[in-house]
Order: sequence, then C-alpha cells, then structure tokens
Amino acid sequence: MGAGGGAKASGLTLIELMVSLALGMTIIAMAWSAFMRTKTSTARATALVDLHASAAVVREYLNRDLANMAPTVAFFARSLPQVPGTDANGNAIQTDTVEMVFMRFVERLSDEASSDPNLNYKSDFVWVRWRFQRIWTPHGASWSPNAWALYRSVSTPARNWLTLSAWTTPSPLTDPIYGQSSWVNYGGRSWLNIPRPLRDSSQGIGSLDNNRYGINPAFVDTGNSPVGDIGDLQDLDRPQNNRIISARVRDLAIGWHDGHGTDVQITSLAAADQRIDGLYTDVTGPAHNDYLGELSHRPRVVRVAFNLYDSPTGVSQDFSFSVAMPGFPAQIGQ
Repeated sequence: MGAGGGAKASGLTLIELMVSLALGMTIIAMAWSAFMRTKTSTARATALVDLHASAAVVREYLNRDLANMAPTVAFFARSLPQVPGTDANGNAIQTDTVEMVFMRFVERLSDEASSDPNLNYKSDFVWVRWRFQRIWTPHGASWSPNAWALYRSVSTPARNWLTLSAWTTPSPLTDPIYGQSSWVNYGGRSWLNIPRPLRDSSQGIGSLDNNRYGINPAFVDTGNSPVGDIGDLQDLDRPQNNRIISARVRDLAIGWHDGHGTDVQITSLAAADQRIDGLYTDVTGPAHNDYLGELSHRPRVVRVAFNLYDSPTGVSQDFSFSVAMPGFPAQIGQ
C-alpha cells in the first residue's frame, strides 16, 4: 500500500456477527429438537416394554387363579359403572367397578402344624376376588377418570375370634374332647372360621358374608390375627388381604365361553350381575338337580382384556388373553 494508506479491519462486521449467531442458534435448535425427539422416542419405547412386563405379571396371577378355580363352588362376576359417591374429603366422585369372585384350590403348605392361622390352611379352598376400579372426578360439566387400579384379594386361611359375654346359642354342645360335659355357655370361647365353600349363587356376592354370626367378639380387626367375627366378603375387604396388582390398568373387561356355547361379556360400560352355581361332581345332588343344565353355564374359557396406561409418557397399550378352565369330573351316581 501507499504511504498514508490504512490497514483493513480483521474483525467481523455487525451483520456478519448477527448472521453467525442466527446460524449457530438454528443449528443448536435443530440439534436440541433431534435430541428431544430421540429422548421422547426412547422414553416411549421403554414405557411400552415396561407395560408388556406389567401385562405379563397380570396374566401370570390371573392364570394361576383361574386355572385352579373350584368347579364345585359358585362363581360371581359383576360390573357397576359410574356409581356416585364421595372421596375422603367429601368431594363428589363416580366409581366404575368390574369384578369376579370365585374359590380356587390352594397349595398346601409344608408346615401344616403352624400355630399362625395366616400360615396354616384349614381348608383346600380360598376365596379370590379380582376387582378393577376407576375413579371419575368432575371437570366442568363433564366427568373424566383420574385414578384406576386392578386389585386382587384372597381369604385369610383361617380366622379365629373370642366371644365376649354369655352366648347360649346354638344349643348346648358336648365337648368333643371331654365328652362327659356339655357347653351351656359360649362366653369366652375361642372360635375358628375358615373360608366357606358356597354352591348356591342366587343371593349374589353379598352371600359370602353368610358365615358371619353376628356375635359381639372380643377381638377387633387391627390388621393382625385374630380378626373377629366377620364374613368372607368382609375378609376380602381387609387391607392386608386386598393388594394392588397394577396401578396402570385403565380399563378392564372379562368374559367367557360357557359349556352351552354362549359368550358372556362384562365391561365397565354397562351394569351386569352374573351368578353361576357350583356343581355336584361326585353325586347328582338333591332330587331333580339339573346337573347338565348347571354344567352348561360354567365358564369353559375365560377371556380377559385390559388397557395399560403409563402416565408420564402417555403411552397406552391393549392386552388380552384366554385361560382354559380346569376339566370337570364325569357325573357319578344316580
């Protein structure tokens, strides 16, 4: 350059700086968007795998219970859609319920000499209840579900209770051990109650409480044994007997194909009350017992469909499976 000429500035102009920043921000935005899409996709894929694992757990538990259903005992299934009620704070809610109640065979424990009634089965049967419940809350003029869960409850193997005061009914009994004396007063006696098999289903699920004697017991249900004079349905309602299988089950339907070729379906959309008698399998039962007619109503294949929902990701998935019921012994006797 000639003398007196100035050197060219080496920095970026304002326009070049602004363009560079804009390009940089665009690249960052694109990279962040791709990262978030990948993160969301990964979270959804992980949630879906987790839902499949949860469905496998539900199926395993249900399969064990249904495959061991006792054909000689009554079977109940019912649905109660959007029953009005209130929550613990007095707020209005509606509740959907789909449930089935039946007896199943139990695996005998190795230690049948245990003194703990919770560990010592006195019977080969226990009541099992599967119950789906969904809670609806008001949102403006409409209702929307905001809580749901699938529960399984099972009978206490043996319940014992103690009468408080003089109780003279039933009629005096001869002491089974010391036969020379009779009990004329049952006050202060200890009693053992086991899950009672019920063949007649005509009175519905509530008839499970028919083995409650209405006695003023000394024991109060504090969550531990003994539990007092309660019926089998009350026993199923006890918190320690009623466990959540999955809090992701958002809807559930049950159905079966019976021995007569009829398909029955129970969903949360409509009220239903199915009551099926147990069978007489070793004899024909009372006079004029319609063995074949009762057999035709028993479930042969039970189908269960449910929707699992993952709240954090909003992922949901429908699942369904079928379980074959145990075979029935041939009719014996006349």
